[in-house]
Amino acid sequence: ESYVDFFEVNDLSIIFTALHMVKSKNIRNMACFCNSGKKLKNCHLNHIMLLKSYDKASLNRDIASLSTYKNPKQTF
Repeated sequence: ESYVDFFEVNDLSIIFTALHMVKSKNIRNMACFCNSGKKLKNCHLNHIMLLKSYDKASLNRDIASLSTYKNPKQTF
């Protein structure tokens, strides 16, 4: 499953922000990455918690590959 399907968004900058949230601590009360206006705990927290259980090296590799895009706001 791709991140686009997983997060149900098609904006690379949102996916990039979400992946960085996975590496952060104390994120429950932060604004959700999907720009819904809700706190993460009331929106996509389950998605982030699931990704936290994944292999850290894979997540870092994915973040690095996303950061190579010249235009992180590119949609597809």
